[in-house]
Formats: sequence, C-alpha cells, structure tokens
Amino acid sequence: MSATKYDHKELQRRLKEDELGLFFEELTENTKRFFADYGRLLGYALALALVIALAGYLWMMKKRSDFTESQILLGNATLYIQQDKFQDALNPLGKIVSEYAGTAIAPFAYVLRGDCYFQTKQFDLALKDYQAALPKLNPNDAIPVRIAMIQTLRSLGNADPALREIEQMESSVKTPTLKEHLLFLKGGCYEDKNDAAKALEAYKAIPKDSRWRGLALERIEWIETQPVPAVNS
Repeated sequence: MSATKYDHKELQRRLKEDELGLFFEELTENTKRFFADYGRLLGYALALALVIALAGYLWMMKKRSDFTESQILLGNATLYIQQDKFQDALNPLGKIVSEYAGTAIAPFAYVLRGDCYFQTKQFDLALKDYQAALPKLNPNDAIPVRIAMIQTLRSLGNADPALREIEQMESSVKTPTLKEHLLFLKGGCYEDKNDAAKALEAYKAIPKDSRWRGLALERIEWIETQPVPAVNS
C-alpha cells in the first residue's frame, strides 16, 4: 500500500473519531443543559411518580386486607346463621356493611342481615336492608331478594306494595317455576286483603305439574271450605 493511500485512510479514521467525539461532546452538553433547565421539574416528576406508585401499592394492600377481613366476618356470620343464631350474626354482618362497604361481598352482607332481621321479626329493618342491596346486585341475584321483599311487605301488612312488586316481576321473568311462585305469592297477597275470589283465581292458575300446585290446592281447599254451623244441643 502506498504512503499516500495509507495517509488518506488514516485521515478518514481520524475524521470519524473527531465526528464521534464531537457527537458525544454535544450530547454531554445537551444533557447538562437539559438538567440545568428541567432538572428540578424532572425531580418533581420522579417524586410524584414514586408517590403515585406507593399510593397504588398501599391501596392494593388495603383492598386485599379489606377483602380478607370481610371474608372472615362473613364466615363467622354464616356459621351463626347455620346454627340459627340470627341475632349473633347481626354483629359481623353490620361490620361488613359499615366498615367494608366497598368490597364485593357488602351487598350480600345486606341480604344476609335482612334475612336475620326477618327471622327475628324485625321486618322494617329487613326491608331496608333488602332495598339497600338491590341496586348493587345483578338481575339474577336480585330475584330472591325481591321475593324476600314481597314476603317482608306481607309480614308488615303491606299487601298492596307487595302486589305491585309481584306485577313488576311478572312483566320481566321468563322462568316457568318463578312465574308459578309469583302466582302463589299473589294469591297470598289477595288473601291478606280478604279478596277470596282473586286469591282463588291466582291459585287455580298454577299448572298441575307445578311444584307450587300442592300448596295452592291446600289454600284453595281452605278458602272454599265453609264454616260448619254450630249444632244446637
């Protein structure tokens, strides 16, 4: 290789090194300038990001803790209910709805507490809990709660509101068994109102193959049985 060609290649290598050195020098200067201009803002941003991350972590830990604690309370309440200790179950259920209202089981705690109030004949409180639970339940889970509300209204002597609830449900339910159950409840509401004709109409509309047919026949027989006049001695 001639000296001229060697010098030319060496010159190209040095130029590339100079260009690379200049690039890193400019990068260093730009970085220094950036931190000089925005270093404080960047520090604030990093600090804020750390605070948000810490808050999210603490929130997740609290949510997990709340879920665990509420599950323990629900387990205790369920155990009391299984033992028919409804009054004892009210305390853990009350803690769930007051202290862990944001958990997924809070609506079901309202329902169970309503059941306990119903069993202890505190019908006003039972109705309030059922009504509090309904907006938080999906339509399928809401069905047994609405039926419990109907029974509670009847226990309070409020046959007309119970009938209105039945009529609302009748317009939306599609399951034959549920429709037949509502017919039986409707008959009971009309009995509460001393309307024997409409009660019989509801009971007799229940199909023969229905699980509610036997109970309906008992009510029909009771309504249609005339009092036996007293025999004069």
